Amino acid sequence: MTDWRNRIIEVSAMRPIATSARLAAVPFANAKVALGTVTPGMRVVGLTKGQFSLLDLIAAVLEQVGPAEVMVSTWTPGKAEMNAVAALLDRHHITRFRLLVDRSFVTRHPEYVARVHAILGSEAIRQTRTHAKFALIAAGDFRITIRTSMNFNRNPRYEQFDLDDDAEIYAFFDAAVNELYDGVPPGLDAKKRDIERGFNRATMGTLFRMGNDTSIEMPNDDVFQFLGTEDLDELLASIEGNDG
Repeated sequence: MTDWRNRIIEVSAMRPIATSARLAAVPFANAKVALGTVTPGMRVVGLTKGQFSLLDLIAAVLEQVGPAEVMVSTWTPGKAEMNAVAALLDRHHITRFRLLVDRSFVTRHPEYVARVHAILGSEAIRQTRTHAKFALIAAGDFRITIRTSMNFNRNPRYEQFDLDDDAEIYAFFDAAVNELYDGVPPGLDAKKRDIERGFNRATMGTLFRMGNDTSIEMPNDDVFQFLGTEDLDELLASIEGNDG
């Protein structure tokens, strides 16, 4: 029997096997120098002073691994970066591109909406509540994950990144993305209510799926008693009602 508290940790984090990393403190170097040579199983831990963007780092990877599927999660993408994505798609350096952005992006940059839709199509885009910044790159046998403080634009400030070619890490992030893509309507014109419902299902749904797992030993003060219901739709309806 598994205690439910431990199960929550398992679905929120993974523990990859520790490997040695190339450390890249690059106050002046560009993304290519910071990245170095892409090799199977590589790991790079980097710190920059904002001289290159997440897209620059992705492009440096693509230059070595060839055409790839790319997914980016960011709080906000820049207009110049999205135009560069359009060029990478047009030249087949990127074969498929998916974009996950914070729900506030549309209100902060309404002038970008039509352009982003024109570049990617609404089906490739999802909105949610997110501050997570990462990129997934799949090319041949490479499954590269970049976790970073960088948004999808260039900022002249200290930024960090960790890059791994690791199928397990890639699958972990990809599964979280797919859950949101399945639960949230596509596009930057999706309704706020539907975006919130998808987010709530992704976050609260984990707990309710656990409740249906008979292998999990729930404590006496279990979370469902605390929430006052075992019906997910009922809970989401009450949450949405409180949102006004």
